[in-house]
Amino acid sequence: MSGSSIFGFRVGSGSLAFICLAGFGIGGGVPGMGVQSAQAQYWWNEPAPGYYRPRSARGQVRGAGRNVARVVSGKSSKPSAEEVAASKATASGPLMALVSLGSQRMTVYDGAGNVVLRSPISSGTAGHRTPTGIFSVIQKNRHHVSNIYSGAPMPYMQRITWSGIAMHAGVLPGYPASHGCIRLPYPVAAKMFAMSKMGMRVVVAPQEPTPGVFAHPELPEPVMVASPATQGQRADRSDVAPVRVAAVDGVPESAQVASRFLNPMQHAALEKSRSRARVIEATKANRDLLEASVRASAEANAATAALRSAKVQVDQAQARLSGASEEARPQLATQLADAERNLSVAAADEAQKSKAAYAAAGASRDAEEAQTAAEEAVKVADRGTEPIAVFVSRKEGKVFVRQGMVPLFDAPVTFKEPNRPVGTHLFQAMAADTSTGRIGWQVVTVPENTSFSESLENRAPVRRGEKVVQTVGTPSDARGALERVEMSAEIKKRISERLWVNGSIVISDHGLGNETGKGTDFIVLTK
Repeated sequence: MSGSSIFGFRVGSGSLAFICLAGFGIGGGVPGMGVQSAQAQYWWNEPAPGYYRPRSARGQVRGAGRNVARVVSGKSSKPSAEEVAASKATASGPLMALVSLGSQRMTVYDGAGNVVLRSPISSGTAGHRTPTGIFSVIQKNRHHVSNIYSGAPMPYMQRITWSGIAMHAGVLPGYPASHGCIRLPYPVAAKMFAMSKMGMRVVVAPQEPTPGVFAHPELPEPVMVASPATQGQRADRSDVAPVRVAAVDGVPESAQVASRFLNPMQHAALEKSRSRARVIEATKANRDLLEASVRASAEANAATAALRSAKVQVDQAQARLSGASEEARPQLATQLADAERNLSVAAADEAQKSKAAYAAAGASRDAEEAQTAAEEAVKVADRGTEPIAVFVSRKEGKVFVRQGMVPLFDAPVTFKEPNRPVGTHLFQAMAADTSTGRIGWQVVTVPENTSFSESLENRAPVRRGEKVVQTVGTPSDARGALERVEMSAEIKKRISERLWVNGSIVISDHGLGNETGKGTDFIVLTK
């Protein structure tokens, strides 16, 4: 692979990825209808919840009430085999869940690519469709109630957009019935809530894709950092397992083994610990220097007061001398000379004390700024222990990087065959070999209903006045998408220094959706 491709090294990752395939609206109700909380329970569980059915529909209301009781209590006289399997499910390593809107089903895979559980779902109705794309869990609440639909209960809620889309326990009538959310059977929702973590990937698509183990030389490799030797111990201790460092130009692979290397997450954790120590030191220095500044200021103020008093003594001595008799003048002249000497000493002392006070104040101010900087460094280092998310957009011609749901940087990229779509592909780091530092990847190509040849959403970026060029050809597969992206070596390095288990890379024709914002990873809307 030439150096013009997307990545010339590898990176690790591996945690929890959740891939859904469509949903919209939190709780399923109609805003502005004035429905009361008790009433909301009924239409929230109605098979077709696009409207509120009055209490006169006695049989329907009773059935809905029983469904509500089952959802809230978690009791079910006849749980399905899939629900029983969900309650007993165990997983090895990170998870990846795929939810298909077309088949109304969810399949969960673990880090080894094994199926952990399968479950039915109920997504949004025709008038309240679940959006498709790539999301992540941005909020979790065990006992959530809808703040949109009159307090409708949403047990085991896992929010994937701030506009109101979530996964939660609910009634599954066997077809789409929500107002956009993804309903799960109670045992499945409880199990997923327990297994998932903030930032868990959620991909929503019309048909269910199949994740696959993936390897490619253009995927990043982690930059392993040599660990500092423990004080009083040798760095080449035999009881420390060797870890292979990432490839280095001109250095044979056999020579790239050190006694101990830290992966990016471990290195960030070490830096976080060091930053906390620096905060303690900076806080103590700030306190000590502030106290010194207060003392110097008090001494300067006292010296200034003494200088004023000495000036008054000189003025008084001069006044007495000017009106004195010849007999008294020698004595008064001596007093004036003494007062002037005292004034000179007071002036010198005041100048020295004022200078010292000014310097102490400056040192205290610098110490306060150093403490603030050290505290900010802890926050930065703390974000470094979170998974990294990389989004490469053909539409915007940029790569965007976030960590801990906070933007890090973005940079321009180019694509080979710029007018041909690349599709939408998620590369998720699911595991890492601690003895070598090598990463195990899984890839999901997100199905789309959009016709690429007719979609303006997927065209290449253009400037004002330029002719719009339609996309030509079929989208690339995951391998082809990687090989078509071109970015600078510096950007590759910055990504490689941060990417580790549970990190992700998304390559897509689409741009940043309007759901991407504060407190989110990249939300890529495909429809």
